[in-house]
Amino acid sequence: MPTILNDDLAYEWLFEDLSEERISEIAKTQFPSEKMQACTIAKDFREALEPAKEFIYQDLPLLVSEGTPPTPMPVQKSLF
Repeated sequence: MPTILNDDLAYEWLFEDLSEERISEIAKTQFPSEKMQACTIAKDFREALEPAKEFIYQDLPLLVSEGTPPTPMPVQKSLF
């Protein structure tokens, strides 16, 4: 199962000599969802003739978490 680490934990994970216990502690870390951002990508992005062209879904509702005002869906940026 993937996990999202803050900068300090990511550095520790990559460059420190960790014990099994510390590895378990870091793996159980939960990144705050309010610091995450969700966006969509084109379903056929692999087959697109112009993969660098920005794509905006017009038919999807905005993602809103409790207590936060709705914000416009971000534009998909190029993967290449």
